[in-house]
Amino acid sequence: MHCHVFVALVLAVQNGAVLRKTNAVIDVGPSGDLVAVLNGAAAGDTLLLADGTYAPQAAPDSALVISKSITLRAKTPGQAVLDGKKARRVVLIKSGDVVLDGLKV
Repeated sequence: MHCHVFVALVLAVQNGAVLRKTNAVIDVGPSGDLVAVLNGAAAGDTLLLADGTYAPQAAPDSALVISKSITLRAKTPGQAVLDGKKARRVVLIKSGDVVLDGLKV
């Protein structure tokens, strides 16, 4: 039995990183730190934003910088608002396949 567990762990770890077979759906509330959640999410994950206003600050000229393939989806279309607080850009997509679904910007 112990040999099977060891083999499974070896297959699940490559170069020190744990490999996931499925993408996560991560619930985010407006009182949470959207930038920290985004930075901690893996490529392919979905951030599901609850109703409310999000005012992320990632850089002086951009509210939210996205550098990986990820989906940001409103739990209720039109009820999750990304507020750039008059930043030059509200969202800056640097790379990856990014989906913004149902958000008000």
